[in-house]
Amino acid sequence: MKVSSRIAAAVALASSFAYADYVTNCLTDNVCISIGVPEVTASSGSGNLYFQMTAPTSYSWFGIGTGSRMAGSSMFIIYTDGSGNVTVSPRAGTGHSQPSHDSSLSVEVLAGSGVDGDTMTANFVVSNLDTDVASTSTWIGAYKSGSSLDDSSPEASISEHGSETSWGFDLSQATITDDSNPYVDANGDTTTDTGSGSNDSSGGSDSSSGNTGVVDSGGSTNSKTIMYIHALVASVAFVILMPFASVLMPLLGKWYIHAGLQLLSFVLMWIGFGLGVKVANDTGIIFKQTHTILGTVVICAMIFQPVFGWLHHLHYVKHQGRGAISYVHIWYGRVLMALGVINGGLGLKLANAGSGYKIAYAAVAGIMFVVYAIGKIAANMRKSRSYKKAEMHEEPSQRSRRPYNNSDEAEWRRYESGQGAPQPYEGHRYEGARYDSNRYA
Repeated sequence: MKVSSRIAAAVALASSFAYADYVTNCLTDNVCISIGVPEVTASSGSGNLYFQMTAPTSYSWFGIGTGSRMAGSSMFIIYTDGSGNVTVSPRAGTGHSQPSHDSSLSVEVLAGSGVDGDTMTANFVVSNLDTDVASTSTWIGAYKSGSSLDDSSPEASISEHGSETSWGFDLSQATITDDSNPYVDANGDTTTDTGSGSNDSSGGSDSSSGNTGVVDSGGSTNSKTIMYIHALVASVAFVILMPFASVLMPLLGKWYIHAGLQLLSFVLMWIGFGLGVKVANDTGIIFKQTHTILGTVVICAMIFQPVFGWLHHLHYVKHQGRGAISYVHIWYGRVLMALGVINGGLGLKLANAGSGYKIAYAAVAGIMFVVYAIGKIAANMRKSRSYKKAEMHEEPSQRSRRPYNNSDEAEWRRYESGQGAPQPYEGHRYEGARYDSNRYA
C-alpha cells in the first residue's frame, strides 16, 4: 500500500509539473495569454500548440498575433458568442486595417472555454501555426474595451483596438508532457496561471515570478501614437500651411512671409514623412499601399519646389515680372498640394479612422480650399482694378506704350499705394520704376 501510494503521489506530482510548464503573460491584471508546447511538437519543430486566452467580458474582443507587427501576423481573436460561450477567430494581419478571417489556420476550441461571470476564457489548440518553438519569438497583443461582441461568426467585424503591446515568448520553456489540453485538471475544471509574467499595455516592466519564458521586449509599441502624430503634422503642412502661405503671396506681396511659412511647412512635411516611414516599417506596409507610395512620390517631388521658388524670385527681381519659371513654380506647387491633401484622405482610410476624424479632415480641407480660392480671386480683382485706375490717369501717349500683358505688377502696386501714376513703359520695364524686391516677387 505504501509503495502504491508513493507511486500515485509521484504520478500526480509529475502530472502537475507537466501542466505547469506552459508560459503565461498578462497584459493587464485580467488579460492573459498562455501557450503550451507538447514534447512531441518541441522535438519535431511543428505540431500542436495549446493556447489559453482570458479577458473581461467588458472588453469587446481580445487578440494576439505572431511577429512584431500586424502585417503578416497570424492572429487569434476571441469574443463572446452571445450564448455563454466564446468565439475563437483565426485571422491574417494586413497592416493598420481590420485583419481578415484566415480559414487556413486549423483551430479547435477545447474544454474549459466559455463565459464565467465577468470573464471570458478560450482554450484552443492550433495544429499548423508557423512559429519558432525552440527559442524566443515575438508576439503582439491588443484589446478593445466596450460592449460584448456576442457574435458566433469567425468573420465578425471588430472595431479598432484601444490598447496594444508586444512581448517575447521563449517557447523552449513552455514544454508540456502530454499532447492534450493542459488548461483543465483531471476533473475537467479550468486551470489558469497568471504568475509567470506581466506586461501592461503602457510599457510596464516584467514582473515574472517563476517561469522564465516571458521576455520583456519593451512593452507597448508606439506605432499608434506615432501614426497620430504623423497624421497631425502632415495635415498641418499640406492642408493648412501650404495653401495659406500660397494665398498670402498675392494678397500681401511680401515674399519673405511666403518663403518663411513655406519653409516651416517644408520642415513639418519631412518630419511627418519620417514618422510615416517609421509606422509603415513597423506595420510592414511601406510601398505596399497607395498611401505610402503616393506619399513618397509627393515628398520627393517637393524637393524641387523651393528651387523653383528661388529661380522665380531671381527672375522677378531681374525682370520685374513673371516668367515661365514663375508658372512652373505656381502650378507645380498647386498640383503637389492637391495630391498631398488627397493622400491624407487615403491615409485615414488605410488607418480605418473613425468618421469623426474623416469629417474633421474634410471640413478643414474644404475651408482652406475656400480661403485659397477667395484669396486668389480677391488678388486678381484688386490687380484688375489697379490697372483700370491707372489707365484713367494715363495720357494717350502713355496708354499706347503700356504693355498689354500687364506683366509689371510691381509698378502697378507702386501706383496703388499712392506713389503716382505708372511711369512710361519702355521695352520690358518702366522708365524710372522703383522696385522693392522685398515687397513683391
